[in-house]
Amino acid sequence: DSIRSYREIIKEKGQVLSFETKIEEPVFLDGDYQRLVQLMKILIDNAYKYSPNHSQITLVLSELEKEYCLTITNPSSHFLHPIEAGEMFQAFHRGKENQVDGNGLGLTIAEQIVKRHNGRIVFQLISDTQVEIAILFPKESK
Repeated sequence: DSIRSYREIIKEKGQVLSFETKIEEPVFLDGDYQRLVQLMKILIDNAYKYSPNHSQITLVLSELEKEYCLTITNPSSHFLHPIEAGEMFQAFHRGKENQVDGNGLGLTIAEQIVKRHNGRIVFQLISDTQVEIAILFPKESK
């Protein structure tokens, strides 16, 4: 639902949003559907807003030994410093890209949604201008 709601908006910037799953069997996450959709919309919106025109935004769902992992990878429209990357989940942090609409609460809210679903969220720099956010949810213990 989240990906579908952004397809037209992303086309306006000439961006491409791709989704790949490396999981063969259906996976069900027990959680609050509305909050999980909100989480995805926050992350896709950030990738859209902070990526330059004509860029690729990639979502990959994979299975690790004890967790399911969704990564969102996108180029950043400005150079990121490691210190700045460490501040990404702080409220009102907007980096150096102040021309972008928003109030700096998106990733803070995203982090809270993930934590309330017993998961974790990790922001990392792949390169000076490439970022990745990984959301990891534990597999259900059987």
